[in-house]
Amino acid sequence: MNTKEGSYKGEVSLSVFLSEFVIQHHFKNHQDIHFDFMIRWEDSLLTWSLQKLPTMEEPIQIGQKIFNHRLKYLDFEGEIGRGLGFCKIWDKGKCWILEWQEGKMGKFLVCGRKDSQLWQLDRKDGNLWKIHTFFRVKAEEILNTTQSFIQG
Repeated sequence: MNTKEGSYKGEVSLSVFLSEFVIQHHFKNHQDIHFDFMIRWEDSLLTWSLQKLPTMEEPIQIGQKIFNHRLKYLDFEGEIGRGLGFCKIWDKGKCWILEWQEGKMGKFLVCGRKDSQLWQLDRKDGNLWKIHTFFRVKAEEILNTTQSFIQG
């Protein structure tokens, strides 16, 4: 991973890390169809489950933070095993971790095959997180603004 400033372990503040993301469409059964939003962080994937992806009309959704997934799920499509259904990749690409405060909040700029978006996640109660997505952002503008802020 590339870093602009700061350490890689633990809480990130005023740092920009280049990472990867994937959004998987998970079909567990007819009643449980959802999306898993995963960000590579250290040796695993931070994962949130969403019933619905944010849209331009509904940019705010509630997601549930679930267990971190293994890195193999960055590229995984197919049957999951143990009766857990199957998944397919909905989108994937590069991710800039703009801010991550473990268990509190995160800001991620994701640039996938479908779109570039800024995702802001704020923990609410328990494992529930408010996920606010800003569409049609220009990656260069976000990174330039963040870099200027870091450098003072």
